[in-house]
Amino acid sequence: MGSQPPLCGATVLHRALPLSASLGDKVVFPESQEYRSSISSYHSQQESHLEPLCIVIPTTSDDVSTAVSSLSSTAEALGDDDEQSSCQFAIRSGGHAGIAGAANIEGGVTIDLRSLNTIDLSDDKSTASVGVGATWGDVYSKLDPLNISVAGGRVAQVGVGGLTLGGGISYFSPRYGWTCDTVSNFEVVLANGSIVNANADENPDLLFVLRGGANNFGVVTRIDFQTFEQGPIWGGAVLASSETIEEQLKAFVDLNSAESYDEYASLITNLGYAGGRQTFILNNVEYTKAIENPPAFEPFTKISSMDEKGRIGSMKELAVEQGSYSKNGRR
Repeated sequence: MGSQPPLCGATVLHRALPLSASLGDKVVFPESQEYRSSISSYHSQQESHLEPLCIVIPTTSDDVSTAVSSLSSTAEALGDDDEQSSCQFAIRSGGHAGIAGAANIEGGVTIDLRSLNTIDLSDDKSTASVGVGATWGDVYSKLDPLNISVAGGRVAQVGVGGLTLGGGISYFSPRYGWTCDTVSNFEVVLANGSIVNANADENPDLLFVLRGGANNFGVVTRIDFQTFEQGPIWGGAVLASSETIEEQLKAFVDLNSAESYDEYASLITNLGYAGGRQTFILNNVEYTKAIENPPAFEPFTKISSMDEKGRIGSMKELAVEQGSYSKNGRR
């Protein structure tokens, strides 16, 4: 069994002990290194400042089922008093959300799904089955060498679960839609602890609401994505002075006009300010073919820049670069 929960009253013990009894050392408490490691690994300080009663670290879908069943039965056993019976819990995939409470909870139970991180391919490589605890960097590391991909996240350290259930924007979205549009199946733990699949044939209504419904309808443990052939892409960051704002806005409009629209082109535009330095514009330009300086981005690349990193690279390389602009541990 894992470390014992702190003695903070009968209600707290009623909530924590059944979990610890069922899952042993997969339930960790504030005095343990595993607990501190989980808390400190969130993307934002806002999330890291929350202190759950305990953290569940499942390694299988059955573990998640056990945790949900235990929390539900504990709430029933504590009776009708709302404060006493409330067993609130949070679900964490990658922990990249910036809002406090998105994937952590004060005084409740956090279920940290990062150990559910397997990535398996069907025999014909048309489907990638991904544990929700994997990151998009993990996914691209697996798929890039095979010259296939999925319409996944743009930042390496973002978790598969949170991005997909929230809809998901991808460099491939102009071609394939939201990340959630490319899901063929969700494996889900329901409130009663049962494990079901949600796809076109089984629980199609659940499939529909999970495409953008976040964690409100169950705990998703695995997602099956449709894959497609994909080699290296062209892209990178282009840093420019804010004095080019008029040119930037015109280029943005041109890129998105019907006459010049290119479904292989994807753009992230950021306007920023660094203390003691000038304001700046940072464009992340991505073209999902291995074509250097594609015509679609000529309106941007011809603007005078302070730094430019456009090159042909893998999805993993460009996702790591994008993630480097927003490191963990900041507010």
